[in-house]
Amino acid sequence: MFMGNAKDPEGRWFVGIGEPLLHPSDVDIPLNKQTFLTRHSPDMKCEYVDDSIKSFLGYSPTDLIGKSVFEFHHALDGQALARAFKSLYAKGQSITERYRFLAKHGGWVWVVTQATLMQSSNGSKPNSIVCLNFVTSGIENEEEIMSSVQKERTICKPIKSVVPEFKKVPFVPTRSEMDKTEVKYSDKENVVPEIIQESKPITSTKTVIAPRTDDMDSGFLMPLDN
Repeated sequence: MFMGNAKDPEGRWFVGIGEPLLHPSDVDIPLNKQTFLTRHSPDMKCEYVDDSIKSFLGYSPTDLIGKSVFEFHHALDGQALARAFKSLYAKGQSITERYRFLAKHGGWVWVVTQATLMQSSNGSKPNSIVCLNFVTSGIENEEEIMSSVQKERTICKPIKSVVPEFKKVPFVPTRSEMDKTEVKYSDKENVVPEIIQESKPITSTKTVIAPRTDDMDSGFLMPLDN
């Protein structure tokens, strides 16, 4: 916010508002609808992830357990996050700028993370890091895949095979099996149709030429003159 002042020729003042960082032990459970909780080892690998992360980013807790939180941020926000976590180890608490937390099926969500360093019981070294993650937007650029931790959403159902399944493979005899098979020949009566068996050729000579008689030698057949 800027306000005018006679001493400033451009009439500018800066007004800032400071808020104390919450300690995880002072956080009310359950968290509000736009917040999820995570716990990390000193090297920032996830040890616990709130179930509510699924409604914001699509991940189940098991998707993040054992993986570094730095695998899930946008590459362009890497330097800003590195500065925030260096401050965390120096001061014990830190808050990040708005950065892009990659969503499971593509795109990202803008998040602000407040991190607290938890000491071991004897206070000699840090035991874990607890992060309150405040979601400040919905999923943006959902069609973009920025990292191998993201998976494309399956839109189409798998196509069923169009090749019919044969319950029984058809039997094709081999040459050796055919040689072993005894061939049985059927009787003629069972093979040749009855109409063909009875249709025998009949000569027509007897019906055209009359039978020879004794008279034919005397009258019909005359010897030729020399």
